[in-house]
Amino acid sequence: AGRLERAVAPLLLLAALVWGCASADMATSAMPGGGEDTWVYSGQGTATTDDVGQATLLTDASKAGDTAPPGDVDDNGSSKTENIQPSMGLVLPGAQNIAKFRELVAQGQVPLASDFPMEGWFNEVGSPLPAADAARPVDLHALGAIVAEPGNPPTILLQLGFNTAKNLADLQPALGLVVLVDTSGSMDAERLAAVRQGILALSDNLPTGSYLAVLGFSSEVQQLWAAAEWQPAARTELDAALAGLKGSGGTDLYVAFEGAAAVPASMPKSIKQQRVLLCSDGSSTQGGHSPAELVAQVDKLGLSLSAIGVGPQPRTGLLNALAKTGNGTYYEAPQLAAIAKAFTVDLQTLLVPVAQNLRVQVKLAAGWQIANAYGLPFKQQGSTMILGEADSQTGASDVGSGTADVSSAPDAITAQDGTSPVAPALASTLYPSQHNGMVVLRLAPPAGTVVDQALQLDLATVQWQYQLTASGQSFSHDTKVLVKGLVQIPDGALEFFSQPIARRTAALVLLGEAMRKACGQAHGQATTAEALATLEAAKTFAKRMLDAITPANDDPQGSLSDAVALAAQLYNNISAKP
Repeated sequence: AGRLERAVAPLLLLAALVWGCASADMATSAMPGGGEDTWVYSGQGTATTDDVGQATLLTDASKAGDTAPPGDVDDNGSSKTENIQPSMGLVLPGAQNIAKFRELVAQGQVPLASDFPMEGWFNEVGSPLPAADAARPVDLHALGAIVAEPGNPPTILLQLGFNTAKNLADLQPALGLVVLVDTSGSMDAERLAAVRQGILALSDNLPTGSYLAVLGFSSEVQQLWAAAEWQPAARTELDAALAGLKGSGGTDLYVAFEGAAAVPASMPKSIKQQRVLLCSDGSSTQGGHSPAELVAQVDKLGLSLSAIGVGPQPRTGLLNALAKTGNGTYYEAPQLAAIAKAFTVDLQTLLVPVAQNLRVQVKLAAGWQIANAYGLPFKQQGSTMILGEADSQTGASDVGSGTADVSSAPDAITAQDGTSPVAPALASTLYPSQHNGMVVLRLAPPAGTVVDQALQLDLATVQWQYQLTASGQSFSHDTKVLVKGLVQIPDGALEFFSQPIARRTAALVLLGEAMRKACGQAHGQATTAEALATLEAAKTFAKRMLDAITPANDDPQGSLSDAVALAAQLYNNISAKP
């Protein structure tokens, strides 16, 4: 791969399409100028064991004062990382993990494709990012990768990342929160006890001036804690109010949503951020409402909703669809320990968006298209793509425009005419996170383009606009990038990565796609051999990428090796399937 990469040193196609990533991981590249986003701590990376990725810089934004791993020095003997400060990751609405999928694979089962939301996969594995620009409350970064095996069309990936240098306390306003707890018979005592402790932990971290209400629901709605401004001194009283949680009866999510929608009226109008947090396994057994009707109701009521899927078999497709429609987040917690983590580590920073009305425009070279945007709606107008919006021409599935996962029973969420019951949810908000989520786009070149031949691209223009939730301030940032084009490539496979971390991204994308596809094949009309071949090809590529990166720098959490192991276990499960 090194010979090929040196041959394409001017290949700035993807990295230069957005946010000034005008650099490549080749020693022959020129050093970047001031302000260029090189995706490494300092200077230009090379494809050797000396590569410096973003390491653990952003893996835990809660650890004040975290810095990059020590000991890395430049040619002058100075530390490359001594001035780097931690930045907080920002993620889009949608699934935040694939815990149910992992649980089923560990049990020897073959999950459904709908149990693997791609945006949940990307948010779970995260990505190292450069430090955020302090002058930009919301900063954006991009990486590119091209993989072209002989005889196959090229895979062209563009990875986007969001982060901020701001403090969480400065970005989150007071919140009007309604916690909606499933108290039906499917919720056992241990599960409800974990939810109770989670609510108490969440109350400890509410922004000053927030209002809290807690409702229980089965076939009816019960008020457990009336809406009131939260005072830490009331914690003991809240604990007592939740002590009697017991699971019994059926579940009517439709009634629960109506009850939750009525609560904000009792809160002051000064509380601008009103959200519902649903804790349920998603099994609506009463009321006679289909999943499509439940999703449509959240949209009709205008609920801003996030969800925690609890229990060993949460209905991933439905709960993720509800959260996306409510412009919120979905977190799976199939085990008791995961419920506690959802409240104490992850969800406490995933309830209130730090930025709203997000709009990202990327002007591509003429003829280029987005072939896929995982977990993210988009539309294309000529040579300009708009992320976070959708129209009737964009896809409606998790592997298309990023709306609710509607493809697999028993969580099929489609109207009787086969269409999506609601308009695609707009990814117009950004939430703070302990991890750096990533958005991945698959690009398609103009018809007839041969990737390994010369191609000249013109100037690309990028603009992102947003409004900070706390202050109401609006911002707009512009970047213009000159793309120098491609050069002739020698015969054989082509692999180009704008930075070493892009190798990791490409492998994680292909592994995620393969696991989801193989599950669909295993439950569909394909043969077992076809499903296994899908997994084997992705595993082989990922192992090659593992050999080409420095894990301690480029994959400090071991996400790639973990993904290979997960795919291997799924391979074994499919092999053993009758």
